[in-house]
Amino acid sequence: MAFKRVLFSKNVFVLLFGIFTRTSADGNIAALKTAEQSSDYFDYKWLAGAAVDGCETTNIESNCCTHTMTDGSPKTAWWRVDLGQMSSINTIQIIYRNEITKDKERTAGYQLYISNFTDSPTHGVLCYEERSITKDTVQLKITHRCPYVGRYITVYNYRNNPKRYEWYADDAILSLCEVKASGCPVGFHGDGDCSQACPDSCYGGNCHSNTGFCFQCILGKYGDTCGQDCSVNCKDRLCAKDTGYCTDCINGKYGDTCGQDCSVNCKDRLCAKDTGYCTDCINGKYGDTCGQDCSVNCKDRLCAKDTGYCTDCINGKYGDTCGQDCSVNCKDRLCAKDTGYCTDCINGKYGDTCPEDCSVNCKDRLCAKDTGFCTECVPGKYGNGCEHNCSVNCNDILCEKETAYCIDCVPGRYGSICNQKCSDNCKDRFCDKVTGNCTECTNGKHGDACDIDCPKNCKDNVCIRKTGHCYDCIIGKYDATCALTCPVTCKNFVCDQQTGQCLECYAGKYGFVCGADCLDTCTDSTCNKDDGHCISTADHKLIIIAVQAVIIGLLIAAFITTVICLLRIIQNRKKSSGNDKESSVPDPNYTSLSNEQEGAPHVYEMIVK
Repeated sequence: MAFKRVLFSKNVFVLLFGIFTRTSADGNIAALKTAEQSSDYFDYKWLAGAAVDGCETTNIESNCCTHTMTDGSPKTAWWRVDLGQMSSINTIQIIYRNEITKDKERTAGYQLYISNFTDSPTHGVLCYEERSITKDTVQLKITHRCPYVGRYITVYNYRNNPKRYEWYADDAILSLCEVKASGCPVGFHGDGDCSQACPDSCYGGNCHSNTGFCFQCILGKYGDTCGQDCSVNCKDRLCAKDTGYCTDCINGKYGDTCGQDCSVNCKDRLCAKDTGYCTDCINGKYGDTCGQDCSVNCKDRLCAKDTGYCTDCINGKYGDTCGQDCSVNCKDRLCAKDTGYCTDCINGKYGDTCPEDCSVNCKDRLCAKDTGFCTECVPGKYGNGCEHNCSVNCNDILCEKETAYCIDCVPGRYGSICNQKCSDNCKDRFCDKVTGNCTECTNGKHGDACDIDCPKNCKDNVCIRKTGHCYDCIIGKYDATCALTCPVTCKNFVCDQQTGQCLECYAGKYGFVCGADCLDTCTDSTCNKDDGHCISTADHKLIIIAVQAVIIGLLIAAFITTVICLLRIIQNRKKSSGNDKESSVPDPNYTSLSNEQEGAPHVYEMIVK
């Protein structure tokens, strides 16, 4: 069985004693107390109480020993005594049966527990485990130092499969002749009689059953009997029980009893308890106790506490303590703190510390800091260092820096470096830079390269570049390529370029190709070109005269109306000037000279008059 782990809880209060020099002389607090065991070999003898009856005879027939069951091959066995109350235990003595060879095989491997509960035999603190390697080394009478506080003492044995050692007994059997415990009830001590109370300053009222020394002290106390006060500078008033040394110090103090002041240069006045070394320094200081000044070249006066090395440098400086100057060729005098390498260079320089000159062919003398390659070239140059000349066929001698490809070509040239000639049939020798196709053709040519003749019947010998279709045809021709002849019946031999329909017919003719005759009844033999309907010359004249008469009448009416309005306005002004107080509202008693309402004459009446 694996070793049981020591358990500490609010329900089990367990305290280790120190190493004592005195021999225990107190009484047996287990004597005649209530005991029980996992099973009884007989119902009337060898019961659990036999191990606390004061009889130490190790012969089973003396009825001074216990014995658990053997039937059924038990794999666990336990015996337990109830001390009756929480007790400060010093030692526990085990006296095992000692009369047959199997006694050592049976007792080997037992465990001794102290606990406050009985829910499990192994619930508590493991005080001792028998781990003899050989049967001969097993002790059947032994005293164990068990400096713990508890109520129950349990002896436990088990047999795993496989057993720890082959010589172990197969079954778990306990046969205890006596179990004795020295100590006192909690809160008392004394040399055998437990008549004296533990000091009030002992934590929980617990002390050593012989000496009366406290196991632990209440807060703020230390010493054997916890009669001395911890330093007021101890954090939370906690100090070591034996020495009084503070567990930790309040802010600003250090030392065993926290009686020394941390340096004023310690940040927040915090320092190590043992050495007084500052946890951190205030700005501008470094060292164990922050007594040294950071370099004035440290940015914000910040430096490492241990070395004094600057966290960063002010502009223009570099190095551990920022004591070196950045190169004058560094842009804004900025360089890396560790190497002094420029962050960037001033115009015209490159390199780690910018000592090298950029090429004169770099536009604005700008080049990459690491390589010196030009950012851009002056006109007419290309290459990393702009050391090569662009082609003379590049328009304005401009080409791309990396490829030398011309941005554009001079007239008459095309290609990436403009080394190919445009067709002579390209108008003004202009062609596409990539394909060489003409932008426009000279008269009489069409096609991408303008190498195909326009149709001969195109007017002015001009046609569309892509299709070769005529923009217009010479007189007497129509169709996209002007290959068809207009009808001879068309007036002046002119027809529509797309359909071949006559645009105008000779007198007395009408129709699509002017092939039909107008009716003889049409005046002057004139008829509509599309449907042949007559157009009368007399009717034309009457319509014109009627229109002219209407226009003249409207003009006369407008003139008369304007004159009448002006006369009324003049008359009203004279009346108003003669009498300023005269109302502009007509007199309700006013009557007209006639029964008819006055008004402007109708336009047609005026024409008749």
